[in-house]
Amino acid sequence: FVLLIAVTAVTTALTDAELQFRGASVLDPLTGLLNRSGLAARFAEVREQARLLNRPVCLIMCDLDHFKRVNDNHGHERGDMVLREVSYEMRMSLRSFELFYRLGGEEFLVLLPGIALPDGIEIAQSLRAAVEASRPGGLPVTASFGVSVAVGEDIEFLALCRAADDAMYRAKAEGRNLVVAAEMSPAVADGAAKVADDTAAVAEHARTAADDAL
Repeated sequence: FVLLIAVTAVTTALTDAELQFRGASVLDPLTGLLNRSGLAARFAEVREQARLLNRPVCLIMCDLDHFKRVNDNHGHERGDMVLREVSYEMRMSLRSFELFYRLGGEEFLVLLPGIALPDGIEIAQSLRAAVEASRPGGLPVTASFGVSVAVGEDIEFLALCRAADDAMYRAKAEGRNLVVAAEMSPAVADGAAKVADDTAAVAEHARTAADDAL
């Protein structure tokens, strides 16, 4: 129960923090998304909160497939339209505490506090499907995704980015319009499994408490 309260408090803090960031000069002018200028500071906050609560941090890298062809064949104005509409569709598929950044060009990053790998893959799949279904700019656009996760002392920004980026390029090499998960070290896998067990225990406790209240 204490862990559940702590997770709720962290979620509220992250949501409030994003609203504060949106009032600052860290927004991408084309898409309205957070840009990379505030990413390192935000990640440091997420990392400390995750370590305090023994929760994972998941990171998704996304790159639009063959985006250069959009600009070359349809012009940069249509390309900008695609970026705006893709950004809107993906943002609408995410919850408020799931942090969405445009890194530049056609590359995006999603930072997921407290999300384990299976759920991170599911979120990436929903984003992939949203992009494909939306036909941004009236064009058949797809995206490739890489997903990485870390727990405890293994939560490091550059390592997570590198792992997700490598996984994303494997998705492109395997045919594009795919989600690929980064390989996890045994230590990270063991830590993620423990976190999943703890999360399941919290959920079971909440269900039991709800049943007792009936």
